[in-house]
Order: sequence, then C-alpha cells, then structure tokens
Amino acid sequence: MLPTAYYRRELALARHDSYGRDVLSRLIYGTRPTLGLVLLVTAITLPLGLLIGVLSGYYGGWLERVLMRLPTWSCRCHG
Repeated sequence: MLPTAYYRRELALARHDSYGRDVLSRLIYGTRPTLGLVLLVTAITLPLGLLIGVLSGYYGGWLERVLMRLPTWSCRCHG
C-alpha cells in the first residue's frame, strides 16, 4: 500500500521538503485563499473605478478636477 503523499520523483517540478512532499504543489494549494481575496477585491474595485472614471469623463469640470486631485494628494502623503 502506498502512503497518501506518494509521488513520482521524476514528475516533481520543484524541490521537496524533508518529508518528501512536493513544495510546488503545497505552494499552489496554499495560495488559494490569497487568490480568492484578490479576485474579490478586483471584483469590487473595478466597477467602482470604472464608474468614477466614466462620471469624471462625462461631466468634466469641477468633478474631474476634484477626482484628479485625489491621487495627487495621496502620492504626496506617502512620499
């Protein structure tokens, strides 16, 4: 009977830890929550940014000037 973590060494694409487990497969499995969070944040911010950009381009004037000052102010605070 084979152990549950059995693998073929010639198929492994990355190194192995001291227990013989493939590091690449464990890394891919471990990044799943992070990728889910990235997709969630993208799904929220993309429509919001698109809406702000469309409104700024359509109306222009003072709204565009105010919205263009926000990134400038943000960069000044972090620098």
